[in-house]
Amino acid sequence: MPNSLPAFIWFFLKKHKTAQILILAITIVASLEISFAPYILKLIIDTANRLQLQKRLKTGLVVSKCYVDHEGRNSLTKFAVIVRQFQLIG
Repeated sequence: MPNSLPAFIWFFLKKHKTAQILILAITIVASLEISFAPYILKLIIDTANRLQLQKRLKTGLVVSKCYVDHEGRNSLTKFAVIVRQFQLIG
């Protein structure tokens, strides 16, 4: 029988090397999933919002606040031009 704790543990676990490797791999995969899941959820939500905005732009349901820029032009006119260009592209 081994005299130290690490040697004692290794004495019993060396028969189960495949299980040790599998447990280590599962631990690494689980930690990566925990780390990246919030980021992936953010990407899904951002993509859904972007697609919803594109759908609204195509149907003309987006309403912009009307304000006057520093040159005195109405921003709603510029917004309407952008929407028309987007509809021609999309």
